[in-house]
Amino acid sequence: MTRIDVDEARRLWVEAPDDELQELARRVRNRWHEPGRATYMVMRIINYTNVCVAQCDYCAFYVLPNQEGGYVLSRADVFAKIDELLDFGGDLVAFNGGFNPKLPLDFYCDLFAAVRERYGDRVEFYALTIAEFVFLADRAGLSYSEAAARLRDGILAAPTPAEVVTQLARLA
Repeated sequence: MTRIDVDEARRLWVEAPDDELQELARRVRNRWHEPGRATYMVMRIINYTNVCVAQCDYCAFYVLPNQEGGYVLSRADVFAKIDELLDFGGDLVAFNGGFNPKLPLDFYCDLFAAVRERYGDRVEFYALTIAEFVFLADRAGLSYSEAAARLRDGILAAPTPAEVVTQLARLA
């Protein structure tokens, strides 16, 4: 099986029925994995706040600071969501909160360290997108290396220097 070209990709996107897409996906999966076998991971995305100043076009749930309906989850609420994930058999947590200017870097350091302390290796988590990381470092007035060092104790999956450089290059 060869890679598809742009015209075929467009045709699949616009015209292909689900059964054709499923069959093509199955063929690709079978090239890399045991045919007829699929695995899944059970994860949870925790939206610990909906307050964000980024105003991304694709986000449907943010509110601006001081608007009605904004929230920041308590640590107990975050833990309850992780407990539900574990009860369901999952072990991967992603934190999503965007750019809340009222939450300092210490909020994140403390939250992620508390998650690691309570759950140890029972959960893996992705704590910040590179955009969130850059926002926090800039707001704290820290270099990216300094901000990463502050966060490192609680996070297993922190942005790498390559991710930081790549994102900065895209912004330039």
